[in-house]
Amino acid sequence: MDIKENIAATLREEMQRRKLSTEAFARFLGVGKTSLQNYLRGKGNPGLNTLELIAEKLGLSMEELLFRRQPFSPFGRAALNAVPGEIMRLHPYVRSGAQTQLLSLQFLYDLSDNLSREQLPDRPLPGERMT
Repeated sequence: MDIKENIAATLREEMQRRKLSTEAFARFLGVGKTSLQNYLRGKGNPGLNTLELIAEKLGLSMEELLFRRQPFSPFGRAALNAVPGEIMRLHPYVRSGAQTQLLSLQFLYDLSDNLSREQLPDRPLPGERMT
């Protein structure tokens, strides 16, 4: 499950738990209805500020919002599950930057998975040579 699917699943669970319509849930979260619909389908791309706002409104940590649907494993991508909790222990001046970097890394994992599923042949990147 990628990060967007995790967010979508968490939002659906929270919306159902609160017994709110999509429109009411969007108002509660302070996001547009269309944006929320995209997030619920795993198609939206909420920014860090939006994710922080949603987590705060739901009373969740960023870790819960982003990763609660992923099983923990100490290796590879799943090792990132523990990172949000560690980020919250950082000094507030650097916390936002660390959260941005974590999201960037997660999106790179997702991109890599998507490219792998497309079975693209290995090609050199621009400026690189195949060995």
